[in-house]
Amino acid sequence: MDYYATPRTSSIKHSVRSPGERECSSEIALRASLLVNASIMLYFLGIPKLFIRDPLSQEAGPQAIIELASLGAAFACAASAALMTGKVRRLPPGVVGFLLFGAVTLLSSANSFWPALSTVKAITYICILVTALLWCSVCDPLKVLFYIYCSIVLLCLLAIVLGIALPGTFPLFTVDEYSSRMRLSLFGSEYGGIGSITAIGFLLGRIKPLRVWPICQWLMFILTAATGGRAGILTLVIILAAGAGWRYVREHGFDAPFIACAFLMAFILVGFWFSASGGTALRPVSNAIEAFYGEQRMEDIQTLDGRTEVFPVALALAAAHPAIGWGMDGARNSLLRAVPWAGEAHNAYLDLLVSGGAAGFLLFVAGMAFCFRDSLRMSADYRRHALAIQCWVAIVAMIAAIFRGDQSFGVVIFVCLSLLSSRPAQFTATAGEPKPATASD
Repeated sequence: MDYYATPRTSSIKHSVRSPGERECSSEIALRASLLVNASIMLYFLGIPKLFIRDPLSQEAGPQAIIELASLGAAFACAASAALMTGKVRRLPPGVVGFLLFGAVTLLSSANSFWPALSTVKAITYICILVTALLWCSVCDPLKVLFYIYCSIVLLCLLAIVLGIALPGTFPLFTVDEYSSRMRLSLFGSEYGGIGSITAIGFLLGRIKPLRVWPICQWLMFILTAATGGRAGILTLVIILAAGAGWRYVREHGFDAPFIACAFLMAFILVGFWFSASGGTALRPVSNAIEAFYGEQRMEDIQTLDGRTEVFPVALALAAAHPAIGWGMDGARNSLLRAVPWAGEAHNAYLDLLVSGGAAGFLLFVAGMAFCFRDSLRMSADYRRHALAIQCWVAIVAMIAAIFRGDQSFGVVIFVCLSLLSSRPAQFTATAGEPKPATASD
């Protein structure tokens, strides 16, 4: 299957170009690349929550204007780059599933408590996916991922500078009202969202062909840990440990089942020891963890920071419109009436079920499955890191609205990784540097 939807010819007559034509083509490619870079930066400018909005989002306010303006400008830049180069990617099955989910939620907006709001959100979601598709049409997907990584780093540096210069307006640290612990909150926004972005950025930086600076990786990891997102940092550490263990086993030729059984036996022995000691053996370690993560640590684990109170309400709402759902944020008022502090399901999969019903949920999950399949087909340079990113997003989605929060950044990453799996042959392993044109191209 061709990489681009535009027809191509294998004729030497049409592929050999004069020096002037090649120079013009290089200039167009450079301009298009700059537009894609600008588009990605504009997209990230819409992620921070600089202003507080009303819980039902019934007032536009400056925050809504910033988000819509940044996304509109990002889409315009990406579309201009695509028109300039004439390149449009063929839709992979995973991206089709995500787009069909958006179409279902657009139809289900009629069930929303405020159809206009759900319609705008569905259209915005579709525009974000199309924008990401255009990025990877114009540029090498690896180069797009590099631009995304650089934008994350610049966004965090900007937030740190603003926090130092304007601590009253954009504090770097905020007290968590639930657990009374100090947590990093860049731009004064919700700490969980920033933690998700930096965690994905850290995993992106591990893709060797991107050639990122180690200091940027340390910045991503420290910011992820400082946000205090227990599920995010724990999942990140487990994925890193699992990847290191698997690589060690493959390099040294150990029997994988034997290693797995050894870890299982060690886990059982530690459990028996901890149980026999009455829970006092690890008390110093427990006290240190509670000092960092709050005094209600065990209660938070059992209730998932109170999220278990929201899950039954979300399931009941999904059952009310089982086919196509309520539309995006269409059940927000019902959730707020049942649980005053929860305007969402706090579980991305339940959020999909409430928003798009069974039809939308199955389409989205099918899109994820195709994206995982695409990652499995990647070369060894990318497969392990792509799967690590996708697994992290899929796991954290169980307690966070990562697919629609932060301008659907979780879905954008799935789209870019899926398109990375079908990179054209003319791109090298470096971040988007084309090979010299030949008569056979």
